[in-house]
Amino acid sequence: MSFLSNFSRLIFICVGMFGISCGAGRNLDNEELIHELPPSIIESETSLYLYSHDMGDSAKCGITYDFYSDIDLPYKDTVNWIIKKFTADNTEFTFDHLTDSRLSHNFFRTELEKFRGIYNDAVSNDGYDYGVWEVEIDIDIDDSFRDFVIVGTATWAYSGGAHGNGFMVDNIVDKKTGKVLGLDDFFSDINELNRICDPIFRKSQSLTLDESLSDAGFWFDENQFSVNNNFSCGDGFVKFYFNPYEIAPYAAGAMYVSVHIDEVKHLLLRSVD
Repeated sequence: MSFLSNFSRLIFICVGMFGISCGAGRNLDNEELIHELPPSIIESETSLYLYSHDMGDSAKCGITYDFYSDIDLPYKDTVNWIIKKFTADNTEFTFDHLTDSRLSHNFFRTELEKFRGIYNDAVSNDGYDYGVWEVEIDIDIDDSFRDFVIVGTATWAYSGGAHGNGFMVDNIVDKKTGKVLGLDDFFSDINELNRICDPIFRKSQSLTLDESLSDAGFWFDENQFSVNNNFSCGDGFVKFYFNPYEIAPYAAGAMYVSVHIDEVKHLLLRSVD
């Protein structure tokens, strides 16, 4: 996939999620049917090319995306809003003008066209001395869990300057309420969760248990490891993702901590199967 090839220039990260393309859905009159009837997830992609002012260089931009069709689900609007906001924020660099969660194939194509328009305006200005802009966006819905949906969003972009940047965010949405869930919705004791994940993180960075995280170049508050709200579940693990610049300089790239469910089972407040 073009997204993976571009994003891997910056980081190599294991997402652990799978996109699902389901058949046409039906309206759900009974909440209990949410877990029995597959929702309608639309899956597609769109792309275009940007060119340097002299047409001597080019870059492919693209969006690979999932979104819910017009189906009656308590969590559809929340999921589609997350997708819509993420897309606009990484193509137009703003989402303040968005007023609803409606999505269509035309929306994603139009967003790429807007990105190209902003780039063309920048290139037309005298003094522009950077490379061709580029954006790759990947959006994935994992609706395989009983109680929640994971919306995986990731992007890699270059819009002038010394280098591009990429990041990924997983949003977890409750299927009954449409609420975006966080650490406190899954784990009973965050301090204990940090204690369990600390040695896993240190091992991944070749650090001993008594080494200072600050001295090793990490930016954790009070020099103490802590997980974040950017996490996902799957394949028997919970994975916490740290994007570039989040806990270390850009050169360190992205990092993640993967903890087996059995190690945190006593802390879980809901099923992650």
